[in-house]
Amino acid sequence: MGKRELVVSARGGPCRLTRPWKQALDARGAAINIRRCDVATYSPSAQSSSIAFPVSAWHMMAYDSSQTPPSRLDEATLDAVRTALRDYLANVSSSISLQAALLHMSSEAREKGILPEHLLILLKDIWGALPEVRAMSDSSEQIRMLQRVVTMCIKEYYSG
Repeated sequence: MGKRELVVSARGGPCRLTRPWKQALDARGAAINIRRCDVATYSPSAQSSSIAFPVSAWHMMAYDSSQTPPSRLDEATLDAVRTALRDYLANVSSSISLQAALLHMSSEAREKGILPEHLLILLKDIWGALPEVRAMSDSSEQIRMLQRVVTMCIKEYYSG
């Protein structure tokens, strides 16, 4: 059958797992298990002298923003951002209307509890759907302009 290995659980302690196969990520000997283990499977005698487990590691867990479903912004807000992006693409030197639309979108996102990373995904989706963007032949120019828009959006999100 499989080989018993010492791996680290998501809670920071070792746990023993029996696996009949190894994935490519596990090929380097003692791997780190990103799956949660039951605390009951923790065995202090299973610790290797070369592996140290700080007590604080039991309580450390990274915040997972993917678990927070994004709320939907008003369609009028999204339309205002689309229009402002089109105006910005037509005249890059004038970004006042875009800043106002991004400020409104960011304020609404904060009110609805939308995380900034979800807001940026939404903004990039709007950007990518614009026919003016898809018609651009210079991809480096498109990337440069998108970077400016994303920077403006981040500034507006955190300014409020």
